[in-house]
Amino acid sequence: MAVGLRSLEQRKELEALREQVTVNAAKSDKVFEDIRNMIATMAANQNPMGSTASMEHEASLPENPPQEVVDFRTMRLHGSVKGKTINILIDIGSTHNFLDLGTVWQLPVRGWESPVSLIST
Repeated sequence: MAVGLRSLEQRKELEALREQVTVNAAKSDKVFEDIRNMIATMAANQNPMGSTASMEHEASLPENPPQEVVDFRTMRLHGSVKGKTINILIDIGSTHNFLDLGTVWQLPVRGWESPVSLIST
């Protein structure tokens, strides 16, 4: 009987973890959509607050973008939009900061090249 209860508890734990992963994935999608929108807005010579801004040309991140961890949930990237330096804060609400390669390729920025670290589970 105890084995069945333990198994039920494990299933509940697993289901809770699955829900957390789903929520974190949705947050991550929202964060990257917000970044895309912000860059598109700035690229159209409008800053996110709505006033016009004088900027040069295209959005980009440096070849090895400087990164820093603001807190355990936030990663900061330094990039530029039309020659203007910007800070991009990424906060997906998790304890680790990883960017999915597919998501990186969806971002409307150029010049993103850095060593890839493969993590096996």
